[in-house]
Amino acid sequence: MVITFAIREDRAELGNNTGPRYKSELINPRKGTPTSYIAKYISKNIDGSGLAKEISKETGKSLRDSAEHVSAWASLHRVQQFRFFGIPGRQAYRELRLLAGQAARQQADKKAGTPVLDNPRLDAVQAAADVGCFATYIMKQGGVLVPRKHHLVRTAYELNDEPSTYGDHGIRIYGIWSPIVEGRICTHAMKWKMVRKGR
Repeated sequence: MVITFAIREDRAELGNNTGPRYKSELINPRKGTPTSYIAKYISKNIDGSGLAKEISKETGKSLRDSAEHVSAWASLHRVQQFRFFGIPGRQAYRELRLLAGQAARQQADKKAGTPVLDNPRLDAVQAAADVGCFATYIMKQGGVLVPRKHHLVRTAYELNDEPSTYGDHGIRIYGIWSPIVEGRICTHAMKWKMVRKGR
């Protein structure tokens, strides 16, 4: 299943060589635990922290320099470097936190702990996001390895009113929605537009 997901976009280009998109190997306990492997892999590719003197076996160059190149390439091509499978989406989490801030400004005269959402199950998800407890947020969304279609809160999108410079009407984030209640909640009421700086 993982390999199918990893190669789905470039399947025709890869042929039988799936190595550029997916590589698996057994964990060697003498080299460390799965957690230490993930931590080292991420640190190598984020900023090369603590790896200034280490040399890459693949390129023969400093791992710190390699990390800078990886970050620049990912930024240029808008490639997400790390994604853990089986957890609820982070965008819904961000939207719930944004909603909490908006609600706090509107409910300034109400006491703390006043529900933001009418449905108690949805409000529990929102409260977990608001306090910044991602573990509780995951559990309130339904838990780990639960298909997205079963999550209680999801990100809502809408088509852009104005076409982009390339003429397409892409999508933008509208707010949140839930399959257990009707309607959507807008968290992005303001629409921003890029304009040239006046001379």
